[in-house]
Amino acid sequence: MKFRFLSILFFCTSLTFAQSIWKQLVRPFGGSIYSLAEVSDTLFIGTSDSGIWCFSEGDSTWHRIDDNKIINDVYSLKIDSANNLYAGCAGNVYKLFLKSGYGNDSTVTPSKPNDKKKWEVLTEKPKDKMIYSIDFTKDNNVVFGTNDGIYELNHNDSISTINNGLKNICINYLYIDKYNTFYAGTVSGIFRSTDSGKNWEEISNGLQNGNIRIITKSEKGLLYAATHGGGVYLFDSTKNKWTNISNNKRFGIPNPYISGLVCDNDGNLFASTYQFGVYYSKDNGRNWVKIGGDEFGRMIYSLFLSPNGKLYIGTFGSGVYVNDYFSKDSKKILGASVKNLIRSK
Repeated sequence: MKFRFLSILFFCTSLTFAQSIWKQLVRPFGGSIYSLAEVSDTLFIGTSDSGIWCFSEGDSTWHRIDDNKIINDVYSLKIDSANNLYAGCAGNVYKLFLKSGYGNDSTVTPSKPNDKKKWEVLTEKPKDKMIYSIDFTKDNNVVFGTNDGIYELNHNDSISTINNGLKNICINYLYIDKYNTFYAGTVSGIFRSTDSGKNWEEISNGLQNGNIRIITKSEKGLLYAATHGGGVYLFDSTKNKWTNISNNKRFGIPNPYISGLVCDNDGNLFASTYQFGVYYSKDNGRNWVKIGGDEFGRMIYSLFLSPNGKLYIGTFGSGVYVNDYFSKDSKKILGASVKNLIRSK
């Protein structure tokens, strides 16, 4: 019992320190941060009314990179394997090729006006749609989730709709796993396609709230979903059923309105709530510990985990905050403390 108490004490002390080192990346822009992406240590953000910006630790300066300040309501940012940045907005999808060393050597910044013209409007077909989510197939086709269905941009630049079997076509989130299985999170449930979107089946059994915000998978294949009002769920493929994993009364997430959910390569989960901070789980969501994020007095709209383990949150009116406590160097210490906690139960 004493060992268990000390393990919990050490664990909570470690995470209390983690919540104390959120750092604001001072911003020259306003509005809300809807989306985040990163490549080569350069962070990209999409805002509600201030366009698209990038920030590099190399020069510690924000640069606005959208065409003549015409891109707003950037709901989704995604970078493909060829270093193309895609922006899903209100009314269209934009594409920008990122040169190597982007940001660090200022090869593509607003200081070079010609580089601003490299944005490409991908298609007019989803015009006047809200592009809430973007992902890529195994063949590198671009797929958009909108408030009016799912669209796929093929290699020949043709656009096709892939909605057969969807009972609700308001798509909050689109996720394609490494096996090319498609998942669509709607305002009333989750749908899955195993044939590249040609046909969809509903897999909402067990969801007490079907307003899906995020879908993600761990490296081990565990499928998670975050909802707006119902917390976080884990999918049991043997039972074809979802189970709530955030309503643990002692070590759960007290607020069920989840704005972001990410999973790192080690299976650690991070979940953000709109007004009650960010939570961390080492054991597939069985237990959660708060790691701050609400001390700024702002709503959290987006959550992003970089490849090197830095955790970013995008807020309403207060810019971007970063926490590098979970970076690769720090994980060894934290992992030991969490392992002791679980082992002592």
